[in-house]
Amino acid sequence: MGGATEDAMVRYVIREVAADRPLAEVMQDAYITNRAGQVDARRLLDRHEVIEAVGEDVAESLRAKLGSL
Repeated sequence: MGGATEDAMVRYVIREVAADRPLAEVMQDAYITNRAGQVDARRLLDRHEVIEAVGEDVAESLRAKLGSL
């Protein structure tokens, strides 16, 4: 996953979460799954912009779920 693609996905996640969609649902959107594998999706959850948008507890919870897959 390249820098520009990752940045675009971060913007997408932040925008969708700001529209009151649950993070877990957003991470299952085709826009994300078509561009990111499990490792890349987990890396998105480590980005400070995403953590600020959703909260550390929400990001950590989803990271844990991805790690168990």
